Amino acid sequence: MIHAIIIILVLMLYLRDSGVTLAAEPLVSPTIATALTLGAFAFVIIQTHLVLALFARSINRRVSTKLLIWADRVLLGSRVLTLIVQAGAVFALAWLDLIRRQIGDLVFLDELVALTPALLTLAAGWIAYYPLERRLREMVQIRAVELGEHVYPVPTRTQFLMDNVRHHMLIILIPISLILAWAEALNFLFMELVERGLLASTSTQTESLYIAANLAGVLLVFIVTPGLIARVWSTVPLPAGELRDKLLALCAAQGVRCRKLLIWRTHGLMINGAVMGLLGRFRFILLTDALLDSLPTEQIEAVMAHEVGHVRRHHLPWLMLSLIAALSLAYFGVVALSDLAMSPTPGGTLSGLVDLSAFFSATIAALFIFGFISRLFERQADAFAAQHLSGMTRANHGRDLTVTPEGALAMIHALESVARLNRIPKRKFTWRHGSISRRQSALARTIHKPVRALPIDRAVRRTKLLSLVALLAAIGFAWLDARAATEQPQATQVVLVAE
Repeated sequence: MIHAIIIILVLMLYLRDSGVTLAAEPLVSPTIATALTLGAFAFVIIQTHLVLALFARSINRRVSTKLLIWADRVLLGSRVLTLIVQAGAVFALAWLDLIRRQIGDLVFLDELVALTPALLTLAAGWIAYYPLERRLREMVQIRAVELGEHVYPVPTRTQFLMDNVRHHMLIILIPISLILAWAEALNFLFMELVERGLLASTSTQTESLYIAANLAGVLLVFIVTPGLIARVWSTVPLPAGELRDKLLALCAAQGVRCRKLLIWRTHGLMINGAVMGLLGRFRFILLTDALLDSLPTEQIEAVMAHEVGHVRRHHLPWLMLSLIAALSLAYFGVVALSDLAMSPTPGGTLSGLVDLSAFFSATIAALFIFGFISRLFERQADAFAAQHLSGMTRANHGRDLTVTPEGALAMIHALESVARLNRIPKRKFTWRHGSISRRQSALARTIHKPVRALPIDRAVRRTKLLSLVALLAAIGFAWLDARAATEQPQATQVVLVAE
């Protein structure tokens, strides 16, 4: 959820740069706008801290699942309030414009400063939640000692905060920041070239060159980001040995190239795996320290096969494509409905409300669709692990094979261990992964089914086709919209690279 919130925070700044506002003139003075913005964020921080402090005192006396659920809801509520406060500051109080008047329109620095209060408020939520996390960790320690399992020291508040910032915030902020910084720097460069007469401001050649340069920058970011994340996160190479050889053999059997297998050091906070990178030479597969210490070899192989499944089924590019398609199509749909319902005055408050309504409606719709597709991909990666453990390789494509009980149960038991060790209720629903219990049930239904004819694979193929159709439809709507704009009698030619 934190990833979606950060994306929306950034998109709001982009929308404001596009001219969307709720007030043509500032409603209050810059001093009052600053006080209102920072005061609202401070209010969210204080209220979250006070409520979670009460929960922490209660949980010290008696651990209650219901109390923990409410604590999670309070934390989620603080994040939603952060979005609301930032939206009010950006669109009603001209927060981004105020920042730029103070420090100038610098490459992404002004946007980063405008984001800082909201990001600090999100980080403060983890600080407030720490006492509950510490109590739960202490309970896990006691149980681990009783069972003779590996015991990790309870992280300090600073370690807990930094781990969450690195793992949940920077993984999104780093690529987004690089993409936006590239786009803004490129914009300034093209404006300079146009002013010097080296490029025509409205030619098709200039537009094509600008789009190609932007796409090249985005591709470069996706290539270099995995290496940056691996450095930002606390990772070390998986040492040579039987386990490493087994996991590398898995990658070779499935035809997946990987630059490094890494141990993802989380102070025992997470039982998880991750894969990063679109290209084999820049791809890293990570397994957390607690996963390697706590799970038996067959379950570690199942988790690794799940991560390899994301690569073999090309989930990352299709997730990005589906998000872009859903967001674009939903936006054009909401705008079309708004245009049918009313004809707002351009630049006015009504126009701003329509644009904001379209933006938030499209974002909610896109995130709903993105979550559905992400959960579908998780189920396919689970099934891929069962397929691999049943003998499927890239060479045989699973011909004449069925999913064996041993293959499916290894992944089912791995999910069971992940839920137990991460203290996640099996029925708890998450936006991107669904619930553990549903994933286990889906895996159980694959037993004895032909490896090459699993229902989840057919469902994913249909979803990918629909995503492609939606993207083509969005491109068509965008082309029609641009054509209609250029055919307006009083329209003026817009310079491609104008701010």
